[in-house]
Amino acid sequence: MEAWKVAEIRPGARVSAIGYTGADEKGDAVMRVEYLFVGDKAYGLRSSPA
Repeated sequence: MEAWKVAEIRPGARVSAIGYTGADEKGDAVMRVEYLFVGDKAYGLRSSPA
C-alpha cells in the first residue's frame, strides 16, 4: 500500500472498494481491488504505481 501512498487504515475508518473476483475461484474469497476509497481520498490501484 505504501507504493500507492495509501495511509495506514485505522480502526473505524470508512473504507469502500470497487473490484472483481475470479469466476472459478475456489477457497477463501478474494477480490482484486481496482479502486480504494478511504475517508475522503480515492486511490486507483489498477496499475502499478509510477
